[in-house]
Amino acid sequence: MTSRLQKKLDSIQRLFLLYITGAYRTTPTAAFQVVTGLQPLHLQIQQEATFARLARAGSSSNFFTVIFNPTDYESKSSGIHIHPPFFLLHKQISLAENHIHS
Repeated sequence: MTSRLQKKLDSIQRLFLLYITGAYRTTPTAAFQVVTGLQPLHLQIQQEATFARLARAGSSSNFFTVIFNPTDYESKSSGIHIHPPFFLLHKQISLAENHIHS
């Protein structure tokens, strides 16, 4: 990410942080970020890109010095592959009289 883009993102975030905190305009952007507990936008974007690469592409990715490996995380459940009305239908319904099957 270029420094020009980082400055642009900081200026956008600064405006919102100014409104959120109600602080003076002369307050540094870094102080706003500390008070609100928010990361700088360029770091947040890099972090989200790392997680998206990990989840969607299934490839290893690093965020600064931390290496994220997709095998370290659970994969998304695929759900059932048959239509719900046909799922274990023969075990759940009995046409015999007074037969309750749980």
